[in-house]
Amino acid sequence: ADRTLKIWARVLFLLSSAVILLAGILIYLLERYFPEESYQAAIDTELDAVLLDGSFLEAIPARLDLWVGSAVVGIFLQGGMAFAAFLLGLRLARTNFLSSPIDKNKNASLMKKGFLLGAPIQIVAAVILVRNEQSADPSEAIHVLALFSAFIAAPLLSMFYIGLFRKLVEEKPHLVSWMMSAGKMSLTVYISQSVITLIIFSSWGLGLFQALQTWQVVLLAIGIWLLLVFLSNYWLKRFNQGPLERLVNTLTRNR
Repeated sequence: ADRTLKIWARVLFLLSSAVILLAGILIYLLERYFPEESYQAAIDTELDAVLLDGSFLEAIPARLDLWVGSAVVGIFLQGGMAFAAFLLGLRLARTNFLSSPIDKNKNASLMKKGFLLGAPIQIVAAVILVRNEQSADPSEAIHVLALFSAFIAAPLLSMFYIGLFRKLVEEKPHLVSWMMSAGKMSLTVYISQSVITLIIFSSWGLGLFQALQTWQVVLLAIGIWLLLVFLSNYWLKRFNQGPLERLVNTLTRNR
């Protein structure tokens, strides 16, 4: 029932938020009161060192170690958030929220709640994160706590983004139609951005890892995204699928 989905989505979100905040606070307390026992990752991690001076093959073990650790922590901290988002999406689908024509009042309510609840958390977390990274003695605990706070803000802001794009698609499609090709080639675009950033930042590419300021990285990310959107539009004018989408379709066609 719609009411059941609504209740469970809220319960899971609140419980996950509590777990995330408690984990961040615990790490902060450990670092402050038990510095010799606290979790304190070295600034120059093994992966950082490899990306600065190592080869592509040397980076694989370090990336696997990071991936395993991140996957375990991610499932523990964000598993509930992901399931809550799934329930929210299921609820929206069942109520035909995403179907045309949209309910303008419900859409406006979704945008308002998502923005007013998510934006303040995200802004505060981002400011704390940047100030901590730029300080002479950055705290790993503060870094983690700010990152965890951003985890909480992400699904809230997603509600705002969904409502915003839904409004634009319905009322001003010309403002978003130029991004459709990138959506149709999402797998190719996703892999391509990883390849491009590897070439830019790795030591076997341009070697710009840890060489750019935050604002430069932001501009670079926007530039890469715009380039891939342009290339997606160019590609789909000549082919009906992206290269990786075609590969997946070929491999799974008879299965």
